Amino acid sequence: MENKKKIFIRGLSDDVDSNLLFSAFSQFGHITDLNIPKDKFTDKNRGIAFIEYEDEEDAKHAIFNRHNSELYGRIIKVGYSHIN
Repeated sequence: MENKKKIFIRGLSDDVDSNLLFSAFSQFGHITDLNIPKDKFTDKNRGIAFIEYEDEEDAKHAIFNRHNSELYGRIIKVGYSHIN
């Protein structure tokens, strides 16, 4: 089942950290959780992230506004997360 408050982001640059991601996505609403999985060997991000919003409408606006947009020199893909 799809969580309509949680979004999945892929295509992130290695340089993106939680502060930059928070800045780019907090404009759409209150973020309750932000997770950037890291590679266990290099400790760099794996190019993906999960963000959960307090409200479903905020997640919807983030997807609408940020899907196929540029973030730190890379085109990112944004959609609903299928992982709760």
